[in-house]
Amino acid sequence: MIFSCTQIVNEKITKLYPIAKEKPEPHIYNWYVNQVSFGRQKGLIITNALTLYTLYYPKATMPIFRNFEEVFKEAFLNTAQKNELSQEVIDMYFENSPEKIVITKTNSDQVIHAMNEMAKYLQEVQTKGGDLEAEAPKLNHLEYTNIERNKDKKRPPIEVMVETLQPV
Repeated sequence: MIFSCTQIVNEKITKLYPIAKEKPEPHIYNWYVNQVSFGRQKGLIITNALTLYTLYYPKATMPIFRNFEEVFKEAFLNTAQKNELSQEVIDMYFENSPEKIVITKTNSDQVIHAMNEMAKYLQEVQTKGGDLEAEAPKLNHLEYTNIERNKDKKRPPIEVMVETLQPV
């Protein structure tokens, strides 16, 4: 699994993991990680570089970064279940994922732009007094222009994620 982290996340995670020099092209096992602040609460937006499928984790503390692999799996399972991804698709994703964690810097302005849009959506939810954890899975039903496929067609990340993970 490759985690491409923004500068603010890199400053924290480099104390725990080395940062690889190479920057990967977007693929299904490449996730972008950004820290966001909503008032005094800091959380993580974790977005798949290929599909824009997004996870929200409500904490961004050092213990979270120490156990980042488990935190990621927890956030993925939680969001996948709320988005009604089948258990078969979830299991297949983790069975085929690389065992080693690689941390890199970000290299796609398109993914960062989409993450910023998602952060604005969550900021609006928080401003209105909404529950960020309950609302975050809805990010995967909004329409974004997908990075690699159908650049001219907007599709919700949930559709792209399911299509990408379908067995061949």
